[in-house]
Amino acid sequence: MGMKVSKTKMYGSLPAALIFVLVWGYLGQAASFNLSGSWHLVANGKSYVLELTQRGKKIFGTLIPVNNSRRLDSTVAGSVWDGRVSFTTMNQEHSVVLKFEGVVSGSGNSMAMSGTFSYNSMRNRRWYAIRW
Repeated sequence: MGMKVSKTKMYGSLPAALIFVLVWGYLGQAASFNLSGSWHLVANGKSYVLELTQRGKKIFGTLIPVNNSRRLDSTVAGSVWDGRVSFTTMNQEHSVVLKFEGVVSGSGNSMAMSGTFSYNSMRNRRWYAIRW
């Protein structure tokens, strides 16, 4: 009177479960990007050095213009999660706030970030950064 269960029914969801575990592991790895270090950032045709420190999911640092006769560094604060990055910069002298959003790709010293930024009426301007 025992119920017979075919092996196909019993193990049919095993590949799906295995894929779920592998994808979850990949997403967990993406969340563990470490963005600390120096980056070459280009936004709106201008070059910057982006110095970042990461603690957990929080990032902070400095955005420094390159080849600018007047050095106006900006503070950076934001976060990274699941392969995405979001941060704002504020220039203390002019109270200029830029909002950056994007994705992180690569690993180690071959990392890159790219996305869009906004400032006042400028919306969805492209930016990218490459780790130095």
